[in-house]
Amino acid sequence: MLIAVCDDEIEYCSQVENYMLQLGSETNISIQCDKYTSGEELLKSDFNQYEIVFLDINVNEENGIQIAEAIRKINQRIEIIFLTAFIQYALDGYRVKAYRFLLKPIAYEDFVFQTRELLIRLHEQKRNCLSLVSQGQKYEVKIEEIYYIEVLNHELTYHCVKRNISINGNLKKVQKQLEGCCFARIHNAYLVNMRQIEKVKNKEILLKDGSCLPLARTKQEEFRQKYLEFWGDELG
Repeated sequence: MLIAVCDDEIEYCSQVENYMLQLGSETNISIQCDKYTSGEELLKSDFNQYEIVFLDINVNEENGIQIAEAIRKINQRIEIIFLTAFIQYALDGYRVKAYRFLLKPIAYEDFVFQTRELLIRLHEQKRNCLSLVSQGQKYEVKIEEIYYIEVLNHELTYHCVKRNISINGNLKKVQKQLEGCCFARIHNAYLVNMRQIEKVKNKEILLKDGSCLPLARTKQEEFRQKYLEFWGDELG
C-alpha cells in the first residue's frame, strides 16, 4: 500500500513512516511511504497513487487545509489524516472530509488506535479490486464485477458490470494475478469469472451479461475440473 507523509519537520515524517511500517508488519500489510516537506512538492507529485496522505496543518507556512482542498478537487478517494498540535483545526478538516486528526506529539498507541481499522479496510478493498489505467484515467474495478477478460492484438479488454476497460497487457500475467479469484481460462483469448457464468454448454460458455464465449477443445477438461471444484468449494 502506498502512503504519503507531508510535514516540514522531517522527524515527524520519519516517525509516521516508522509507525506505518511497524503497523504494516503487525497486520501483514506491505507499506511503502513517500515523504514530502512541503505541500507544493506533494501537489506536484502523482498524489493520486496514494491510499492515505498524512498532512501537517502548517507545512512551511502553507495552509494544510488548502492543500487538502486542492487534493479533493481532483481526488475524493484518498484518505487524509491531519497532523497538528492544535485541535481547533478539527472543524476545518471536516470540509475536506478528513478521516482523522493526530495530535502531536504522536504516541504509537494512539497512532494504532486511529489508523489500524482504516489500514485493514483499505487493504481488504484493494485485495478485492484491480487498479486499471486506460488513456490516463484510473479505474478501481471490483473483481466480482468482471464478467470476462479478452485479449486481442496485445490489448486486454475487461468486460465489467459498469463499463468495458481496455489496456495493453498480457492475459497470462493477468491469469496469474487472479489466481485464487475464481477465474478460468476457457480459450487463448478469454479468461472468465466463474461467478458470472450462467450456463455451460459443450463448446460454449454463457455469461450473466448475455455474452456467449467459445470453450476451446484444448481447455475443456481443465475448465470442467476447475468449474466443478469451484462449485464444490462454494457449496461446501
